[in-house]
Amino acid sequence: MVNNRILIVLIFCLAFIGQLLVAHAQDNVENAIIKYTNELASNPSNADAYFERGYCYYQKKNYNLAMQDYDQGLQVAPSDFRFYLGRGMINSDNNQPTEAIADYSQAIELNPNVAIIYFARGAVYHTTQQYNLAISDFAKTTELDNKDTLAYLLLGIDYELSGNIQEAKDTYMKCIRTAKKDTRQYGNYALRRMNDLNHDSIGERMNNPKTREFLTKMFSDAMTYTPPQVIYIRK
Repeated sequence: MVNNRILIVLIFCLAFIGQLLVAHAQDNVENAIIKYTNELASNPSNADAYFERGYCYYQKKNYNLAMQDYDQGLQVAPSDFRFYLGRGMINSDNNQPTEAIADYSQAIELNPNVAIIYFARGAVYHTTQQYNLAISDFAKTTELDNKDTLAYLLLGIDYELSGNIQEAKDTYMKCIRTAKKDTRQYGNYALRRMNDLNHDSIGERMNNPKTREFLTKMFSDAMTYTPPQVIYIRK
């Protein structure tokens, strides 16, 4: 009974600490908005301030104000890829894949060497079931960042969904090899798929709707396990 009471107290303490951390983070965001608003008041051409404040609004899910800042930022700095990346994230969150893809593509045109932009566009291609295009973007992600464990996992899933089983196996192995302490869950997902692929026949896999449903869910679960900081990029 005593141990149970101690456990209950610990749970309540942890919950309270969690609430304090959330409140502190929210205060930080509000303070940042005030800071960048003041900076813009003294210098309306400060592109970084538009981006930073836009990101703060994005964190608060105030997408209209975030989009306004990104659009205003593009007026000041039309070649800054970050604003298109931010717009893409908003359109993706608002379930507007066509607009999101267009924004990410523009960001890539302005700066083709940023791995996370390909990652973000690949995720949209996946959700619209354009698996070959998703494969191309996730492959480019791993080319630019060969330690991106999550990108390897998602690439393996899309290889599998498109019927490229050997490529899926090879990519899952790369996912397992690059997994570290904070990305271990991705490696576990990949290991599970490797075990399944080694035991099922190709015909059973590709003709089984439950397999495709499972892969789609695993993709979604992996994206939400530790959401990547896709949007927050400073020059």
